Amino acid sequence: MKPLTPEYTLEVLQQIESFSADAKPAKIEETAERLKSLNYQPMLLIDVPEFLKMTRTDLIRFIRNLTSQRKTDLTEQHLSLLLYHYRLLMRLRQNEAEAWDEVSELVEND
Repeated sequence: MKPLTPEYTLEVLQQIESFSADAKPAKIEETAERLKSLNYQPMLLIDVPEFLKMTRTDLIRFIRNLTSQRKTDLTEQHLSLLLYHYRLLMRLRQNEAEAWDEVSELVEND
């Protein structure tokens, strides 16, 4: 695994900042509750409190806090997984059928 670099961190943060606007709070809550009822837990390499309810701003703040701690064990994969699962979460909040199918497959394989 590649160690996390400031350049990669900046790239990830820029991608997140370019995402479309967050879903409405009610939709964020509804999606989180639906995912919890499915016992869905994204596979992340780090503990991310309340990930299912995070907004873009929350995620950016989390990454900045995480990387400011200067942990040497952080890798690009840590942020890649966060980014992947947040993109999936955004699609779920838009009620994209293919995203819900993907979650169903993930839950069934666990």
